[in-house]
Amino acid sequence: MELAKHHGSADDRPTLAVVVVGAVYQDVILHVDRFPDEDTKKRAQRVEYRRGGNGGNTLAVLAQLHSLAPAYAMQLSMAAAFPGSPPAAASSPPDAASPPPPSDPATLATSPVADLLSRSVHLGASVFRGPGTPQPAAFIIATPTSRTIINQNDLHDLQAAEFSARALPRIEACLRSHPRSRAWVHFEGRSVDQISGMAAALHGLRRALADPHIPDALLGRLTISIEFEKPDRDGLAELLPLADVCFFSKLWAARHGPAAASEDQARTPALYLAHLAAGTSAAHLAHAVAPHAHLFATWGEAGAYYARAASAQPTSTDAAPVAHAPAPPIAAVDTIGAGDTFIAGTIFGMAALHLDGPDAARFAVRLASAKCAQHGFDGIEPAARHAAAEIASASIGS
Repeated sequence: MELAKHHGSADDRPTLAVVVVGAVYQDVILHVDRFPDEDTKKRAQRVEYRRGGNGGNTLAVLAQLHSLAPAYAMQLSMAAAFPGSPPAAASSPPDAASPPPPSDPATLATSPVADLLSRSVHLGASVFRGPGTPQPAAFIIATPTSRTIINQNDLHDLQAAEFSARALPRIEACLRSHPRSRAWVHFEGRSVDQISGMAAALHGLRRALADPHIPDALLGRLTISIEFEKPDRDGLAELLPLADVCFFSKLWAARHGPAAASEDQARTPALYLAHLAAGTSAAHLAHAVAPHAHLFATWGEAGAYYARAASAQPTSTDAAPVAHAPAPPIAAVDTIGAGDTFIAGTIFGMAALHLDGPDAARFAVRLASAKCAQHGFDGIEPAARHAAAEIASASIGS
């Protein structure tokens, strides 16, 4: 069938738009040799200021990977609430000429907005709450082997109505711009009610475009992913059926997995994904995932696990097969944002490199491991290029 005439980008490439919905923080990282005892005074080895927040970290990694996917014009957007008033560059459309953002290190370290703009992350889908609103902040005590986070956020998260007004038209425009353009919308698992409304709007757009998620395909043109990180967040499991791709933290899988009450913690992620993917009705799996959803669970130095959910009416009660992506041995120096880097690697691997679930997990684990072996997120592109070449070579040889 001949495709309809389309209006693509200037070089006629399809667009890969990634929109991340979440919160953006100002991180203050105190580096110490060991965690301090209570009621003691300890001197930090150094203090680091950094733009923080899971979604912003994911975009910081994705912003470095454009050259690995020359077939797409990548477009990165943050949909979040910010304090203060928007700078001129924040309201510019993705393809418009805009004033260059600040580039001096001091400004980038202490201004999350400036940092994102410097990475060509667009903020037109975000809202600014006005002068006098507080900047969300996180204070991180980082040792060579652990990180302890105390955060504070009085800023109202992005609302579903704001998402529909600001982000949804941009996503629709992307998908209509070229028959092979794709959009991936990733949600940090935060405000359950608001994410439910946003996901409903995206499912409505999918129906309007007559582009449903095709069970036999890897992904549709519009993909929805959700991060399930904090097991104590009320109602978060209710979002499971809304996602095409689910990311589970080690904390989440350890709390909700069938082995959570046993000593065999190493089996928890594999068992959790296996039963969740198979659609078994055990008491600890109160919420079903979407049919054919892609499920990823990260497990620190053990790497990550992947499974794909069964159809709407599974024919077997057996657990689904689970793929393990082991992590390479490294000397970890900075584990902050390892999970966010894994999510970036999975999004890029599946949407841009067209990897299947197991290979996307392997690519993402290599990327997250490389991030842990360095300070910060910058300079990750060579590791991504090497991992992509390694996986491509293995696929040819198999």
